[in-house]
Amino acid sequence: MPKDTFFNLKEEKQQRILKAALHEISVHGYNKASVTRIVKDAGIATGSFYQYFEDLADVFVHIGHRAVKLKGQYMQQELEKTRSSKQIDMESFIRAMYRGGLRFGLEHEEYFRAAQSFLQLKDTELYNRMFAGVEFNEIYIWINQFVGEAVQRGELQQGITVALFLQLITGINTTIIEYLIAAKPGGEMSKEDLETLCDLGLHILLHGIRNSDN
Repeated sequence: MPKDTFFNLKEEKQQRILKAALHEISVHGYNKASVTRIVKDAGIATGSFYQYFEDLADVFVHIGHRAVKLKGQYMQQELEKTRSSKQIDMESFIRAMYRGGLRFGLEHEEYFRAAQSFLQLKDTELYNRMFAGVEFNEIYIWINQFVGEAVQRGELQQGITVALFLQLITGINTTIIEYLIAAKPGGEMSKEDLETLCDLGLHILLHGIRNSDN
């Protein structure tokens, strides 16, 4: 995590440095990221960077934490909308997860790209360091509880665990976001687009790619 010297900076400078680091990682990925490009983009000296962070991994972990928190906020917003309107069931739960994930990916493409780079480091020391430091907020605790109870009730196919369920949702959601970003570089998406893609993701997860009308 950043050193105290970083948090002692004015908010504007903190955000400028994090924006430069986020852009670098989202474009080049962690393995090809460069401190030289980050400091140039942020307008600071290389020595200053190491006054604020131990190394590139330090800033990467911090950005990863911010991405997880931000995505969680999006999902929580959608789940709270669903819970306030009706008793939430598995289908409405998944739809809210997809809607929140899609909004996060399209409205914060650089955080989405950084998160994808992070996922590629799974089973590494850096990944474990990131995961161990994540502060699981209420939404992630609630998701695990909800899915766990669904597994116990037998609502999900035998062999589906909480971890696998979340991995499936994330995988399909990520694929759809990648498709949308390529198809709509500006990230424009109407409410109708969002609902259509939520329906598609929900159908694929529950029924596969086959048209259920046939």
